Amino acid sequence: KLLGDELIYSDDLMKAISKNDIPKCKELLAHSPVLPSWDKYFFHPLLLAAKKGRYEILEVLLDSGIEIDIQDKKGFNALHYSIQQRCVRCCNLLIDRNININLQDKFGNLPLHIAASEGILEIVARLLELNQKPNARNKKDQTPLHFACIKGHEDILSLLLEKGGRWDLKDINFWLPLHCSAFHGHCRCCDILVEASGNRFKEHINMKNKDKATPLILASKKGHSRCCQSLKEADINQRDNRGNTALHLAASVSFLKTVEVLIEMKPDVTIRNKDGNTVLHKAATQKDASCLKLLIEYCKVNPGLNNLNQTVIHMAALNNSEECLNFLLSIPEFKNEINAKDKNGKTALHLALNQNYSEVSEILVTAGIDYAVKDDKGNVPLHVAAGGGIFNICKILLSGERVQKVNDRNFMGTTPLHLVAMNGSVDCCKLLLTKGADLNAIDSNGFSPFHIAANEGNLEVLKLLIKKGGGFINQVVEISGESCLHLAARKGFYNCCVFILNNMKKDFIIKLNDKENSALDEAYNAEHEEIFHLILSKIPMPNVNEKFNMEQYYPFQYSLHSYMHEALANGRELIERAIVESSWWFCGFSSSFCDCGQCPNLVNLTKENKNLTEMVYQKCVEVNDSNIKYNFQIFEDFYYLPLKKPSPDSFLRRESPFSPETGKLLKDVVPFKKHNGHPLYVAAELEHMNLMQHPLSIAYLNHKWVSYMRTILLGSVFSEVLLVLFLSLYLSFVV
Repeated sequence: KLLGDELIYSDDLMKAISKNDIPKCKELLAHSPVLPSWDKYFFHPLLLAAKKGRYEILEVLLDSGIEIDIQDKKGFNALHYSIQQRCVRCCNLLIDRNININLQDKFGNLPLHIAASEGILEIVARLLELNQKPNARNKKDQTPLHFACIKGHEDILSLLLEKGGRWDLKDINFWLPLHCSAFHGHCRCCDILVEASGNRFKEHINMKNKDKATPLILASKKGHSRCCQSLKEADINQRDNRGNTALHLAASVSFLKTVEVLIEMKPDVTIRNKDGNTVLHKAATQKDASCLKLLIEYCKVNPGLNNLNQTVIHMAALNNSEECLNFLLSIPEFKNEINAKDKNGKTALHLALNQNYSEVSEILVTAGIDYAVKDDKGNVPLHVAAGGGIFNICKILLSGERVQKVNDRNFMGTTPLHLVAMNGSVDCCKLLLTKGADLNAIDSNGFSPFHIAANEGNLEVLKLLIKKGGGFINQVVEISGESCLHLAARKGFYNCCVFILNNMKKDFIIKLNDKENSALDEAYNAEHEEIFHLILSKIPMPNVNEKFNMEQYYPFQYSLHSYMHEALANGRELIERAIVESSWWFCGFSSSFCDCGQCPNLVNLTKENKNLTEMVYQKCVEVNDSNIKYNFQIFEDFYYLPLKKPSPDSFLRRESPFSPETGKLLKDVVPFKKHNGHPLYVAAELEHMNLMQHPLSIAYLNHKWVSYMRTILLGSVFSEVLLVLFLSLYLSFVV
């Protein structure tokens, strides 16, 4: 009960503090039997008053006898918050009330660190007067000088140095206060620190942090030209851990003013970083050519190649630097390197095309770069342009006096048309076909452009290719035996499958690849059920009189039976429906295609889906004009023909126990010893009235009834004949 009252009291007090309601705070404090404490959000009234800068309320709380050195989860006490709020009156009040000025927050920061960061000179001075150490370190080994330099508070920096602050103390990343000033662009702080280092200033300005960066390198990286001027006595050729000098970094971001300042320091422009790049290589990567022009004027020498054997022209092309590239090509010394190859055998045009930089590529082509140069993979620029779908470059390369060969192959046997089929560029495809691209070209993987377009799902390109040479769509990949339909079905490209099925030979639909899979198998295995349905609906019923034609369908029929069995076991209703709706529905329910005995599929379907079962029943009813013919084989699938011993190369199959002419059981049939229940019995047990009342069910029951009655009648007649014969013999014997 008391705890609940305390929470209510604390909540009310916190609300009053937030609203700066001094009378309410006094009233609550006067009538409360306990001192203010934490609220339900684990925040303290004293800390809230300090955080909000409520001087009068803070005074009232302190007068109530509240604990002054309370700290929250961040380690902040009231003085930390008051400094952050920049409330000098609150800070002085807390210091006057003897708050512990040596309490650290969870980062190890003293109030002096925060005051130096916030730039409150009066509080910094007072804390120093109270013997707060100017060189105190937090958990990152940062001193108040670091904080002052980060924020650029030069007056506080001067005061700290005056009170014994050390300029040579490094944090855990080896950053001096001078590194902080240079990185953040506070040039006056840089001047103060350099001056403070006295005769050690040379050592000071060349000190490196953990990344081996000097203050000059950090200032150059950020483009702080004024700081660079303050550090002009530094070693201009010092390098960071990547081998970059200050000039490398300034040039790589096109800080023109900074580059001008650094050039005045006489840098060595031949220095290479760990990638082998000089300052010219770095400058050539920028959109603006100002730095590059200035550096070329200063260098007066071609820097040559970097570690990847790339020239400055390579660098400009690779980084889409049109202005730099135009400038370089205007200088004969650099233009002569236009056809140079890098470590991978690529020219600047290869690199630009790889990045899909159309404008840069056009500049290089116009400048006369060699079209026929191959990279280490055998690709000419047309390969790369076609692969990237860069139409305007393809058009240029295939026209004019220096026309590129349209059927040029790389080391994988790939033509530009293969690459267009891969990326799906319709315009490039039209262009290549117009220029005589070979539709029948086969790469080292056995793929034609048709196969690649199907494998990537690029329907519009596939349409163009088929329009140009439709017969090629029936080709199979020589290595894997796969057709376009195999590839599109496996990847799940439905529209491509529709188009391929409408244009390929029908007997190719069930063609097997080297893994003995048809396109239907690929769709099933990849769980592309809509494509499975589509392909199955397109497979025609063969002519039963063509024995060879029937033989190739046996594996397909066995697969359908297995798929129906697996679909029923795994709840794949779309597969079940696809099989039932197809012309091959009987394969899913016949024991002729079941290697495990009597087929349980119809019984299982009856249990799971009565509507699909009704569709199966309807498939067994044939209506011709006024005649209705019923096929009862699904109800009498209790017999089988014993398997003949197959030859090693024949497909194992069980013949139907029914005569194909009459539909009656053959004489050599053997009944299954075990059965899974009759489908009609299961339907009756589950009260599936739509199945019990179906015309097929009624006709079958009538048929069985008539058959039983006929059997009984024939038995009676036979008995009478035997009786008459017996009596005749008896009478003749007696007489």
